[in-house]
Amino acid sequence: MQLTTNKNPVSGETEFGWINLYVSDGTSNPPQTLLDLVQKTIEGDLEDPENFPAYAAAGTQVCVFKIPVIGISVRFELDIFKNSQLSQENALIIATNALTSYINTLAVGFDVLLKQIEATILKSHPDFYRVRVLEFFGKLSNDPVPSPLPTLADISVPSTHLPRTGGTSGGLISGSATKVDPA
Repeated sequence: MQLTTNKNPVSGETEFGWINLYVSDGTSNPPQTLLDLVQKTIEGDLEDPENFPAYAAAGTQVCVFKIPVIGISVRFELDIFKNSQLSQENALIIATNALTSYINTLAVGFDVLLKQIEATILKSHPDFYRVRVLEFFGKLSNDPVPSPLPTLADISVPSTHLPRTGGTSGGLISGSATKVDPA
């Protein structure tokens, strides 16, 4: 959950009395019933004060939203040592799983760094020699793929957004692997 205060969620302007909560259930799409329950818990329920006593101060506006998800997409080329016992297919599986795990455990508002993406792939197996990131961008799941694709740079994630890849996030990881002799 992420919290902002004194900011009108419609206008984005500073305005006292607002409490904005951004909720996630671990997916990129929590059900409306969860959002309603969170709002009811904070605002209270006069018909059920024992279970919902209210925590918000009088005169505050409480808004509960889904945490917006930024889908992170990465396309890369991976070089593995020629004498490696890994198949190119297994190398891609290892690299993709490592990258997916890294991105999908980042916290709300955590920027996604290009050098960390490269390092995550390279550290995932000792037979990985070099990686070249060809595409790297983030977008809201409902937005189209940017055209032209942005230049390679760190992805700045707003403080109320969650970086993720795969599933309904709109992010995708893909790559190719080649065996090379670095000598």
